[in-house]
Amino acid sequence: MNKGWIKLWILLTLILCVVSYFIVRYCMKIEPEAGQLAAGGAVCLFLSLVISLWVNASRSRKSEKKEQERQQSQTAQMRIMAGEAAAAADLITDPELHKKASVLAEDFRYSDPVSPPELSELEDRIRKNIGYLKEAAEDGNRQAIEDSLKQTENLLKERNNKCKALK
Repeated sequence: MNKGWIKLWILLTLILCVVSYFIVRYCMKIEPEAGQLAAGGAVCLFLSLVISLWVNASRSRKSEKKEQERQQSQTAQMRIMAGEAAAAADLITDPELHKKASVLAEDFRYSDPVSPPELSELEDRIRKNIGYLKEAAEDGNRQAIEDSLKQTENLLKERNNKCKALK
């Protein structure tokens, strides 16, 4: 629940209290026992609203905390992928391929750090491709490096496009 809803709940509760006060005063003038009954009902209604507000605020805080933790985790994962891509680029000795790998590592750095859960499979494929790139760089296999670079670049572009579309 955001701050706007909390303010609305507080305002409604205050209005309810004022209305209840005047109803009780009116009922006390007409018939004292009815006034006491109305006062009891008003107190019960007020307490139920306060409890409802507290429960909703508690749920909201928990969900906000969970979302923050998810975003922090995803940001860390993207930093790790960027670091692995940079490490793979450092392993490549061919100047042309090294430049392409460095550009790919930069693309990771400027990529959206937080993505929707629907993209987790795509991100797993990106991680695997970075691993393949690293292996190819260690082996010095030019064709495998080119293929891994191209495939990783395409997957990262797909991820970024889907991130934009899903926001």
